[in-house]
Amino acid sequence: MASARETLLPGSEAWAKILPRLGACERIELLPLKPKDAETYVAEVTRLDVPMTTHSALYARSAGNPRLLQESVRLLMSRRDNDGIRPHIELRRGRG
Repeated sequence: MASARETLLPGSEAWAKILPRLGACERIELLPLKPKDAETYVAEVTRLDVPMTTHSALYARSAGNPRLLQESVRLLMSRRDNDGIRPHIELRRGRG
């Protein structure tokens, strides 16, 4: 699996360099999630009662990007305690 930003245009020199290493592949476009969809994802994955402020911070941090949201939730879960999400974990943009 590989990922590329939208600014990396098919047919560009960068693609020409990477395609031989990828072999046969298919491009799947991931559209940004809507806030409610992101909230549902977080609730399903964590199985916790996540505060709305945390949902908002996760969405802002990921800008709805499914892969960034996934990684943000993994980070959040790795830093939680037995009672759930620690309230002092900062999820502001640019912080981990």
